[in-house]
Amino acid sequence: MTPSDHLFDHSHMVRERMVLGRASARWRRLLEASGVHSAAGIGMCVGAAHCNLGDDETIAHQHALISWREDCFVLQRLHATGYGVSVDGADVEPGEHGCRLRSGSLVQMGHACFMFLLPQRPQATAGPQ
Repeated sequence: MTPSDHLFDHSHMVRERMVLGRASARWRRLLEASGVHSAAGIGMCVGAAHCNLGDDETIAHQHALISWREDCFVLQRLHATGYGVSVDGADVEPGEHGCRLRSGSLVQMGHACFMFLLPQRPQATAGPQ
């Protein structure tokens, strides 16, 4: 498998905390029985993770946590062994306070790679003059 095999189209975060990881074999079987053959990017709770990053042994079941803190989103690495986590090329070590995410941050966990994006505020339009 190559890193591009683990890219997914999108997932939406609509909570203050989200665990990123890999669905267990049991959850993958349940999803496949329901007709879902690739659960990568599913933004629902699939076992221990809220967002499944794909069926990849380089990703732990609970690999990282994205949470809101005061004025920004922060990514924390939860899994101490195996493949790590990086944000914009900088390693995030387990047990640290986390790494601040900005819109456009490139996040890598195991072979999965995605861009963290925040919605843009609508531009105020000037009325007729």
